[in-house]
Amino acid sequence: MKNKKSNTLPAKLICTIKSDNRPVQGLMIEAVLKTSNKNNYSIIFGPTNNEGVATIDYEELIKQTNSELELGVMDYNKLEDVYDGNIDILVMSVEELKAALGAYEIYKDVAYYPINYSANLESAINILLDMKNNIYFQIDVVSNKFESTSP
Repeated sequence: MKNKKSNTLPAKLICTIKSDNRPVQGLMIEAVLKTSNKNNYSIIFGPTNNEGVATIDYEELIKQTNSELELGVMDYNKLEDVYDGNIDILVMSVEELKAALGAYEIYKDVAYYPINYSANLESAINILLDMKNNIYFQIDVVSNKFESTSP
């Protein structure tokens, strides 16, 4: 999705996740913030609440990206300087959640992670496994900077 007004970072992202037109609680969301050079930033937030909504604000977004920058100064530039206005929003799969748990175990002592991060990842894995196959999600994203809906 493209921030239609500018390359300014959103003050808040609000994502609603539904399956079969019903909210899904407990899922984790990955937002890939696209940059004009070096690597894109990937942040994880959630879990979705009982209405299927997960929110991340500017301050939390910056905490997570600054932590990535500190760990990989050669791989990233400061997000505020290189953000190109595009964000990909994804519901994390079981495999992605397991990979995030593995990274957490490696970096938990040196990187910033939100409260209950690993427990939320584990819970999301169990929710997805209980949902079985043929999962189709609708993701609605709203921000004070842009709006987008993807079926």
